[in-house]
Amino acid sequence: MKGRASVIDGDTVEIASQRIRFNGIDAPESRQHCDDAKGFDYPCGR
Repeated sequence: MKGRASVIDGDTVEIASQRIRFNGIDAPESRQHCDDAKGFDYPCGR
């Protein structure tokens, strides 16, 4: 595979219109929300 990589999110890139997910990596998705230690919601994927 050859070409410029575009980052889709923390565990996915796209090269030559092919999305590639990194095996064994679990990063928050770009629009994912999480709760902090006090239970407050925050955009952890940004």
